[in-house]
Amino acid sequence: LVLQTTCCTTDSEEMQEDVNLYDAEIRSVDDKLKIFFEELKSQNKYEDSVVVIVSDHGEQFDEHGQKGHGKNLHIEEVHVPFLVKCPKNQARIIEETVSNLDVTPTILDCAGIKGSWDFDGISIFDQRKVEARVGVFSSVRRAFVEEAFSTKDGLRIINSKGRAKKPNPEWALKGMYDLNQDPMEANSIQDQPLESELNSYLESEKTTLNAKGKSESASTNLVSEAIEQL
Repeated sequence: LVLQTTCCTTDSEEMQEDVNLYDAEIRSVDDKLKIFFEELKSQNKYEDSVVVIVSDHGEQFDEHGQKGHGKNLHIEEVHVPFLVKCPKNQARIIEETVSNLDVTPTILDCAGIKGSWDFDGISIFDQRKVEARVGVFSSVRRAFVEEAFSTKDGLRIINSKGRAKKPNPEWALKGMYDLNQDPMEANSIQDQPLESELNSYLESEKTTLNAKGKSESASTNLVSEAIEQL
């Protein structure tokens, strides 16, 4: 567990205090997880338990001009922990890009529950599907309106309509990045063919997710089939 946050564009004492407080929250969670795991082990339930540790967002410390979260889709907001302890799997690191949409199918896979539902995400232990997926889509509509697509090999595109209170009618490129060369997204790539390619992936994934969102069959099947197997 990393307890030192890497940031910022300012050296102010106030910003450093914010970073220290954030690191303290991480340490607090780590301490509570230790207690939780020790309790599972004391009850002889640890080995057979499925444990998932995930965050819904990261935190900005002025890397791209904002503080807090829910502001935009730069890497400091969307790169979050996704740790899974699954009884049937050996410890390993999954290098490909994954999504919070993968949490539910991953849990069911770990628990050995099978069904006919069609999730937006996939089990991160299904290597065939993980390798076949081009990347993942993300969006935010709070302080700003943005959409992004992250490929499994580290390329990212972020499009924006500006501030949510008065968004622009059309999407505009905010930035493209290669996380292999620029992990903090400091310099946007200028490449029109790449922009077109990444936008085509983004629109395709968004269309797929929107189509699935109009159907309630997946959640209905999940309730009936999963409960029966449990």
